[in-house]
Amino acid sequence: MSETMIDILTVALIVGAIGAVIGFILAISSKIFHVEVDPRYDLILEALPGFNCGACGYAGCSGMAEGLINGEADVTTCTPGTALTYAKVKAILNGEDPDKVTVDEKKEKTTKKPARKKPEIKDVTNSDPRFEKIVKLLPGINCTTCGEPGCKAFADALIKGKKTTDDCRPLNKKQEQKDEINKLLNQ
Repeated sequence: MSETMIDILTVALIVGAIGAVIGFILAISSKIFHVEVDPRYDLILEALPGFNCGACGYAGCSGMAEGLINGEADVTTCTPGTALTYAKVKAILNGEDPDKVTVDEKKEKTTKKPARKKPEIKDVTNSDPRFEKIVKLLPGINCTTCGEPGCKAFADALIKGKKTTDDCRPLNKKQEQKDEINKLLNQ
């Protein structure tokens, strides 16, 4: 064997040995620092609509799922959810099989919240100098739970006095932005 070939094999063995040691350390670390995840989390996340609109006040469906598991959230605050969604999530939280959940159509018709057509998002403009600042402070998710067809329309309604910052449910979890918007509106 030539000296070059020996040098190449030596380097390959050293790199391979280093890789093996690092792999061994990572394997041990993954066992030591393993974090248990509640098995209900993935089931709840799958049962939720997956819109990630923030209308419930949480940062998307994953935040809502964590809040439900911790007992801090109410599934009925999920605006896009249906009676079946609520029933499935409640079944998961009670340790029942969500696939066996059914909703009584007759009962659902009497207790179901009225169907609300989601307004079409509109690109609204306003010449008020506060408009763009307010739009930037809003969540920007266009969930329409405020009754306006998007965050720009909501900002326009705020400036015109037709709505208040309390009408934006996702904004209620962001007090700093809400206070800043209220300051701008009071100018």
